[in-house]
Amino acid sequence: MKETMRKTHIRLCSVLLALVMLISAAALAACNGRQDGSDGTSSGEATSEPVPAEKALTIFADGKMNFRIIRPVKTSDAVVKAAMDLASQLSKYFGVEITAERDVLFPAAENTDTFEILVGDTDRPESAEAVKGLKTRDFACAIYGNKIVLNGTSAAMVTRAVNSFVDSVILPKVADGAKVFEMTPDDSRIVRSAYRIQECTVLGTDLSEYTLVYPDAGPFSAQRTAILLSNYVEEKAGVKMPVVSDKTEAAAHEIRIGKTSRGGISLTDYKLGEYSGGIVDGTLCFGAGNLFGYMNLYKYFTDTLFNDTTVTVSDGFKASGDGSPEEEAEFSVKRDGEFRVMFFNVLGNCDMSVVPTQQRNQTAAEALIALAPDAFGLQECSPNSRGASSIIKTLAASGYIEVDATATNSNKVNYTPLLYNKNKLRVIDKGYHLYSDGAGDKSKSITWGVFEDIATGKRFAVCSTHFAWKADADAARMKDAAQLLEVNNTIKQKYDCPIISGGDFNCKIASSPFKALTQGGMVDIYNIAAVKENSNTTHTYPEYDKEKGLYLKIFTTQKNYPDAIDHSLLYNGDKVTPQRFDVIKLEYTLISADHCPLLIDFDLAK
Repeated sequence: MKETMRKTHIRLCSVLLALVMLISAAALAACNGRQDGSDGTSSGEATSEPVPAEKALTIFADGKMNFRIIRPVKTSDAVVKAAMDLASQLSKYFGVEITAERDVLFPAAENTDTFEILVGDTDRPESAEAVKGLKTRDFACAIYGNKIVLNGTSAAMVTRAVNSFVDSVILPKVADGAKVFEMTPDDSRIVRSAYRIQECTVLGTDLSEYTLVYPDAGPFSAQRTAILLSNYVEEKAGVKMPVVSDKTEAAAHEIRIGKTSRGGISLTDYKLGEYSGGIVDGTLCFGAGNLFGYMNLYKYFTDTLFNDTTVTVSDGFKASGDGSPEEEAEFSVKRDGEFRVMFFNVLGNCDMSVVPTQQRNQTAAEALIALAPDAFGLQECSPNSRGASSIIKTLAASGYIEVDATATNSNKVNYTPLLYNKNKLRVIDKGYHLYSDGAGDKSKSITWGVFEDIATGKRFAVCSTHFAWKADADAARMKDAAQLLEVNNTIKQKYDCPIISGGDFNCKIASSPFKALTQGGMVDIYNIAAVKENSNTTHTYPEYDKEKGLYLKIFTTQKNYPDAIDHSLLYNGDKVTPQRFDVIKLEYTLISADHCPLLIDFDLAK
């Protein structure tokens, strides 16, 4: 009985000791920023291969650090942080102060015999040697002579290399209570990730030799598709293809997306969502009709062309396709009425460091061009929207002209412009009204225009408007409503034509300002349209991914129309039959702003 108890006690102690060691290792890994102590590579997704080393290198012994940590002087914040974190952790584990030094302070030529830990792309030749042949998710944690190199092809991989060094070389010895820390030849390794595409050649040349080229003067959808493809290939093949415009010097091997100045594919008379690809003058080229074609083209890239372990593109290659990439794309080829009017708050009043407008201006413009309204009003069309990559200039290139109504606000910028298709409508009269509501906001105004159909002579007016925005500004919005009604009545008295007012009212249909509009004779088009979408009109801000260089994360609306703050109302509308009221949720509109455009199709009696 006593022997049985003794054996049980021994087994229990062994279990407790193992548990303590496991907890200690986990705690050390947690201190290093990862609960599992891994280098971020899950099993089955990566393999490691040895980097030959002649001997072990003693990093710390006899209370002394034998190595200097070196990082590049010109590098990303993430690499600087990785080097500083390494110094901080080694200081903690070794009990001495250790710093990470810039490479320029210790010239490479004078430190060939110095023992160094090299973090990132330092000016030492060993840093470059370590990353030769590495793909985008590979890294080196290896010995090169008297240098320990922690490097990869990106800042993220440098961080992974540092984590791997701490986890596999330092922490096990800390757990053992070691006083001497060394890196052995067995620790010297390159870690390679697994990639879906293992081999890819285009016209006999490896994909890694190629540059993606888009037309500088072409639609942004071509550039966006090129960037998306580059990001996709980086993930699936471990190859980072540069993306450049055709203004740059030609590369030896190019894949052209869109009709560039040095050749390519252009579609003019195209079907919905049509794209095409082929070999043009010895170069792989792709083109599409508009944003919907480019969306389908990218899907072809990911689902078909670059979706196998081995990809080979040979001479004679051809590809084509069409169709609607998303439900509302159908509105680009069909209408439910004789006329189409739209309203869109394009989020120009914004923090440019959070939601930069350059790409959003273009995605908004391309969506509007594709949906082909006869007239439309914008809100928050600020200097941000009119500056670099101007939404107004892009629209003008497709025949949309801004109504020339002089802004009378403090900076003389019209934040609520009204635009029209010059090939279908002519302007009979126009005007601008800055709200006098006590809010003192230069962006809250009305731009109105009376239009005449060039072919039929039918007339209607449109008002683009934006009410005071603060939650407690109902008193100001009541004044805005009264002034909008006054503008509508003035147009009616002079032209006796129907008037459609729309935009961002910053109030819901149950609010006092909105009720003041309907009590004043305006009719909510949502209530009288033959087909309507019961949807809210706002959503979370689009998110710009700095690393990927695009707006990628897509947010959409929640709740229903009673929660909407964007509206369209009809005044003096006996001759108007609204056929459709829709809240547009195309991918390109959702990444353009935090509001969805309103689309109104209507018939107009003579």
